[in-house]
Amino acid sequence: MRWVADYLAGVDPHVEPLGVERSVAFVDRTRTLRMFGRIDRLDDRDGELVVVDYKTGRAPSELLENKALFQMKFY
Repeated sequence: MRWVADYLAGVDPHVEPLGVERSVAFVDRTRTLRMFGRIDRLDDRDGELVVVDYKTGRAPSELLENKALFQMKFY
């Protein structure tokens, strides 16, 4: 799994995250779109904000995988 190796190569275990288990929210200017949720970890990697969403347990079903991919679009 090359993508796992690439991800782990960019993680420095000695760097403290900017936030852990943080609530996030967004409301557009017209107040018609409201989004909220929680992120597991927020890192600063060379000036770029990186949202980390930990997953545990077994591989998700196709339905749950599609839901997770939909969620990632908003990050």
